[in-house]
Amino acid sequence: TFTWYRQPPPLIPWERVVELDRSSPLRFEAHTRTHPNLCVLDDGRVRDEIAGGKADLEERLGRIVDAFCYPAGLFGPRERALVEDAGFRTAVSCEPGVNTRATDPLALRRIQIDASDTLLDFRAKLLGGHDAPLRLRTAWRRRRYGAGSGSPRAASSSR
Repeated sequence: TFTWYRQPPPLIPWERVVELDRSSPLRFEAHTRTHPNLCVLDDGRVRDEIAGGKADLEERLGRIVDAFCYPAGLFGPRERALVEDAGFRTAVSCEPGVNTRATDPLALRRIQIDASDTLLDFRAKLLGGHDAPLRLRTAWRRRRYGAGSGSPRAASSSR
C-alpha cells in the first residue's frame, strides 16, 4: 500500500510483474522497499531499503537487477554510495537535463513525460526546453520532502 495516496492505485500482482519482465520489452528495476525519503532515514534503514529492495526484486524476478531510481529523485552522497555498494550499475534521479559521458552513472538525469503534457510540451522536452530545473523547484521539493539529515542533491552534484 502507498500511504501518501488518498485512494491507493491498483497494483500489478507479482505474477504479472514477472510475466511482463520475462516476456515483454518492459524490465522492472529497483526503487527501494517502501519508497521513503532516503535522506531522512538512519544509515541502517537506508541500506536495508536499497540493498534489501534489490535482493527482494532479484529473488522475485530470478535475475540480476542493476538499475535504481531514487524515490522522488532525492539523494545525497551517502545514498549514492549505498547504491554503489549494493551493486547497482546505474541510478536515476528526477532532475531534468541531458546525460553525457561525463555524467555520473549513479546520478543520471531524466526527462519526465506526463499524461497532461501537450504536444507542444512534449516537443519542448525533446528539444531541451525543460533541461534546467525551474527556480522554485528545489524550494518546493525541500518543503514537500524535507531535507532531513542529508540534503537532497541534484543529479549534477559531485560525488
